[in-house]
Amino acid sequence: MTGERSAVTAAADSELILCNVSVAPLSFRDVVTAASAAGFDGISILGRSLRRARTREGLSDSDIRAMLADNGLVLTEIEAVGDWLTPPPVDQPAFLDQVLTEAEYLQAGGSLGAKTLVATHFGDAVELDEAAEKFAGLCDRAADHGLDVALEAVAWATISDIGTAWEIAHRADRRNAGILVDAWHHNRGPGAGDADLLRRIPADRVFAVQLSDAAVTPVGPPLEDVQHRLLPGAGGFDLAGLLGILDDARVRAPIGVEVLNAEILAQGPAVAGRILMDALRATLDRARL
Repeated sequence: MTGERSAVTAAADSELILCNVSVAPLSFRDVVTAASAAGFDGISILGRSLRRARTREGLSDSDIRAMLADNGLVLTEIEAVGDWLTPPPVDQPAFLDQVLTEAEYLQAGGSLGAKTLVATHFGDAVELDEAAEKFAGLCDRAADHGLDVALEAVAWATISDIGTAWEIAHRADRRNAGILVDAWHHNRGPGAGDADLLRRIPADRVFAVQLSDAAVTPVGPPLEDVQHRLLPGAGGFDLAGLLGILDDARVRAPIGVEVLNAEILAQGPAVAGRILMDALRATLDRARL
């Protein structure tokens, strides 16, 4: 890459997303306020947050769609379905509990006009061919609702690295099968930060990118360390390198910021949104060559 071309030209073409994890404690109305005030193009939504919006806030799916449209926002991802391969473990931390079934995620994703359903897997390990067959089935069912499916490798999950996630999506052999690239999980999981893993994945199969940062040395095991994610640019990850690889491949997936920080949220939705957006834009700017 030469001249003033950004190492993430994708930023000019990709939607900038406020990931729901960053504002998970807020009401849906406040999430929309945070995203619209900061100039985000869209948001993702967690199953837990959707259930709360429906039950505690009394919002219908049409209400949610209208709020997004009125604020010029799109819904990129709904996350994350976990019962597509084997039943989720019964002893996992509460924040990982799957609050919606696969059928409920599919219905909600289609009803709300989401682009992508995120899938993860915590539970018993299975052979790659079996995982691919089950993932293909999920993709087929998702296609009926107009959804792509992005398999996310989570550092402490059964599917924990991007290489394995992509191999499953590739073997599934479905047009709507792809992966989600999460900077934190990629840097903390097996083969941490392996650039070659990223380079093997076709650009059009990266359906979403999520950015955060962290200290060079983990703060305890992954389940503890994940709670210490930092704003992009505030830690030791080579985010510019990651973005450069994705840009070289001409990935144009939505780019989100995923950092949950109580001190940021305490400043109110609008301010929190701007802090998160400023960190995201600064990271993209620092990636310029």
